Amino acid sequence: KEIAQLQSHQIREPLALIMGLMNLIKEENSITDTNYLLLMKKAVNSLDQKIKSIVQISSEAHAMA
Repeated sequence: KEIAQLQSHQIREPLALIMGLMNLIKEENSITDTNYLLLMKKAVNSLDQKIKSIVQISSEAHAMA
């Protein structure tokens, strides 16, 4: 249940942000704005932490089984 919560809400949020930023960059069809890259980096780092959390929870659940 906890893993489903992480996946459906916490992981989807930074992923949606990354996808939106990619669309903005594509639509502008110009040199990428540094602010977009900083926002993408923040979203990617957030997504990375959420994935690590899921892996840790899964590992703990597996160890308890």
